[in-house]
Amino acid sequence: MSDTYRKALDFQEKFELYFVSLTFALLALVIQSADSSSGIVAGVAEIIGWVSLLISGLVQLYRLQLVPVALRYEAATKEGVSVDKKDQGSVHTKISSTYGFSKWSFALGVCSILLSRGIGFVSGLCH
Repeated sequence: MSDTYRKALDFQEKFELYFVSLTFALLALVIQSADSSSGIVAGVAEIIGWVSLLISGLVQLYRLQLVPVALRYEAATKEGVSVDKKDQGSVHTKISSTYGFSKWSFALGVCSILLSRGIGFVSGLCH
């Protein structure tokens, strides 16, 4: 394995851990700083943001749980141990699909929170 490839894997691992940490930190921050007097639309957008960030974080944790399983399959294959190819492919598919889902759920959560806080801010300026 080349040095550049190892660096890429190391960077990817760090990014995934940072992403899950960022998601839960942001979720905690927006819940703690929520303002219930913003109105119905802002409140609904806020709750959508909370749920989206929570789903994103949970999916990211699920993905991180699957990575060692995939690595064990790879190690077993390299050592010549017989593995269930269908299950191995299923794990890889889940890992791939969960990244896109968590990324877009995170984006929806952030946009919903921005909308919620923006509505409150704009309505405060107009009055």
